[in-house]
Amino acid sequence: MIEFELVKQALYIDPNDQSGWLYHRWLVGRGDDPAVLEREIGVITEILELEPDSKCASILTSSVFVFLAIRTKF
Repeated sequence: MIEFELVKQALYIDPNDQSGWLYHRWLVGRGDDPAVLEREIGVITEILELEPDSKCASILTSSVFVFLAIRTKF
């Protein structure tokens, strides 16, 4: 959880920095807990509200939904 908080801070500081998003995607992909994935969708949604043109946030949103679907077997 500490890693998610650190990455979240980095994403808010510079939402256009791809390195933070790549690390976030890697963290999300390692997780098995659907609650964590849903929480991270919320974080990304908040960032998209502040930075609606953030290409990285838009791409990661779809990735997290795919991870969530796989983990919950939709």
